[in-house]
Amino acid sequence: MDFIREGGRRARLLARLQSLGLQAGVAAELLRLDRQALRSWSEQVGAVRAALGPQVAEVYTDLVLQGARHDVGAQVAREVPDHVARVADAERLEYLRLLGVVLRQSPSAVGLVARALPQLMERLEGPALGRFIESGLTMHDLDAGRAEVFLRGESKASQQELSRLETGLALSEVSRTLALYARAHCGEDVQIKAVPGRQGRQAWSEGRHLHLPERVDRYGDERDFTVYRVMAARTAATLEFGSFELKLREVPGQWVEPFEGESELERLYRSFPNRSLARDLFQICEDWRLERCMVAEYPGLQRDLDTLRPEELAERPPAHSLPPVQAVVEGLLQKSMGRVEALEDAALEAEVQALWARVETLTHSSTVEDSAGLLAGLYAQAEGHLRKVADEPPPQERERKKGGKRPQRPSPDDAPGESQAQMAYKGLDPKGMGAALRPEALGDEERWEDAQARELQEQMSEEGLEASLREIRRAMRQELGADERSYEEMVAWLERHPPPEGGLVEQGRERPPVEREARHGGLPLDPDADPRAKSTLQPEWDEKLGDYKPAWVKVKEHRLEPGSGEFVQAVLDEYGAQICLLRRRFSALRPEQMRRVRGVTDGEELDFDRVIEARVERRAGVTPSDRIYSRQVRKQRDVAVAFVVDLSSSTNEVAGMAGKRIIQVEKEALVMIAEAVDAIGDACGIYGFSGYGRDHVAFYVAKDFSDPYDDAARRRIGRMTHKMENRDGAAIRYATSKLLAQPATTRLLVLLSDGRPLDCGCERYFDAYAQADTKVALREARQKGVHPFCITVDPRARSYLEQMYGEVGYVVIEDAETLPRRLPAIYRRLTR
Repeated sequence: MDFIREGGRRARLLARLQSLGLQAGVAAELLRLDRQALRSWSEQVGAVRAALGPQVAEVYTDLVLQGARHDVGAQVAREVPDHVARVADAERLEYLRLLGVVLRQSPSAVGLVARALPQLMERLEGPALGRFIESGLTMHDLDAGRAEVFLRGESKASQQELSRLETGLALSEVSRTLALYARAHCGEDVQIKAVPGRQGRQAWSEGRHLHLPERVDRYGDERDFTVYRVMAARTAATLEFGSFELKLREVPGQWVEPFEGESELERLYRSFPNRSLARDLFQICEDWRLERCMVAEYPGLQRDLDTLRPEELAERPPAHSLPPVQAVVEGLLQKSMGRVEALEDAALEAEVQALWARVETLTHSSTVEDSAGLLAGLYAQAEGHLRKVADEPPPQERERKKGGKRPQRPSPDDAPGESQAQMAYKGLDPKGMGAALRPEALGDEERWEDAQARELQEQMSEEGLEASLREIRRAMRQELGADERSYEEMVAWLERHPPPEGGLVEQGRERPPVEREARHGGLPLDPDADPRAKSTLQPEWDEKLGDYKPAWVKVKEHRLEPGSGEFVQAVLDEYGAQICLLRRRFSALRPEQMRRVRGVTDGEELDFDRVIEARVERRAGVTPSDRIYSRQVRKQRDVAVAFVVDLSSSTNEVAGMAGKRIIQVEKEALVMIAEAVDAIGDACGIYGFSGYGRDHVAFYVAKDFSDPYDDAARRRIGRMTHKMENRDGAAIRYATSKLLAQPATTRLLVLLSDGRPLDCGCERYFDAYAQADTKVALREARQKGVHPFCITVDPRARSYLEQMYGEVGYVVIEDAETLPRRLPAIYRRLTR
């Protein structure tokens, strides 16, 4: 019976394969080698053929057969399709070829390389990529886990190797020059931001900043900087000449009703059945208009544009190899880039010329509204080809034979429910050295700010007053502060502060009020999180790897707003007498103005005891010491201390019999020690930390070193509360950097914690991994001249604190409620 059932399963499987039109020989070979591989391959190969083409499917099949001969066929059949789909269309065969090499050299590593290779191919190619993979395979023979981290580019060693193998010009080498250019034209608030990997091969802007590739490697000479210069100029032009200032109310046509928080550009695209087609046509119009503006305003740019134009045109696909509507739009794009020769298809050339006659009407005096006004006509003319495509599928086989480009797969911004004709257009490849408009990349806070600025702009326009959105946003961030801004206040501010020549200069930023954040659903739930806070990338130690993961953790610094004052008053009521006593005792430790130093070689007075000793030594035939003087020197106490408090959710637990929470007794202790440190005159910073995951480590400032210890600082301490997780290593490194900036002889870092480091937002930051990272962060601090000390209120901590803090010092306070009384004594002992 088992034989009959097995024969029936085999027959059904072969029938299924035959229904897919697959080779019976391949199926038979897989059936002999690895039945599980056959099952996985038969489930996947049809989808691979349909989505990626028959050539990729054929090479994928060969790879599965090769894997089956090395007992990894099922893994190859199951995993490779998802990963090869992540690779650019033109590089998929190279991806599969490299996996074939891995299968021959180290079959057990094929899954690891298959996962890591798409990301690696965004940074390396050719021999450099091969050498990097070879290094990973060598490492795999010794330690598979370490090899995986290496190939993913997460370890310090792998990042160093990637940097060594990469060629071309890095953005980091020229970012300052490009930033100065951008700010001169667009304002001080504009930043240059690097976009990593293949997604960063085109420059783009969301209306705020310039996003440029992290590396350019087109020529290998000084022309790579010319590429960066042109990219920066084109991207800055989108801001300088108003691409994001579109006002659809001034453009004739029927536009869809706006969604809440939607930008005008997004609304423009959404008004057309095929958004990809509308976006491409509008981008062509804007690129042409912006280039006319750039050349008119800065004639010197024409030389750079002329230098790169032939290369840009050479990178474009031949229009005749594309489906009709894409061929029309591609031809129009190439015409705007300076193509002079006619297309092979005369009818196609006539269509492109008709469209081009409209685009060419845009000049340096045109506006973004003029570009939007052209879009409706251009779209209607191009859409006529879409209706033809339903009956005329793209000639994919002819394209492959000619080496042409296949149509792209559906774009995410195609609306659901489109007809077959509408779906026929999937968007053009981006222009290599152009600047894309990406309003969809705006964050929730930026959308809210834009909505407020547009509302004020409309009010002013009704009164005959004109101001750009950038000017209004600047006004909102500056002297008007974070309060509600009235129309009258905005007009008065703009009249007092006209925009300067050569770009806007933004002096500072203030965060919006907490109550406004609360009613805007897209902002962070943490009321103490500043959405504009700058982030800092820090390394993290991986004990298993035995190496750092560079730039692994993102720390954001948030300045706490003062609390209500009730907490501080309660502390003063309970501990008032002790605080007064503490201040008197610590004041007694304040150094005297002068102290006498004896036994020096030069001074104001003789030290008679040393003189007598010298005479005795001379008579005894011994050469006497010349340290026979004394002098007065100024005595100074030169101490800087950072108190860093764990604000994880576990600090909300009850601390003891009195019913106080751990966070409450921590804050009470902070108030008392801050009073004592203020009395002695030491430089002091008070901070908290929490977060969730390696991309969201929050560092809260209650009192910075430069802040006075006043009522506002006390109320900021009172505002500290429990948050989420605690990633101790990142907080220690960030606090260490703050201490190192202080000009003190003694730098002390006191960590107040309720237990072991734990961050469930990252699957690995717990137990041995987290404790090892914390230990290494403390060791780094000590090596840099910072003296760490841990105070914990976890009575179970003795089992692991020695492992983390044994090198630097710690104390366990088993009764948390005694912390306010004990902390000043601990500090006094540490700084004697």
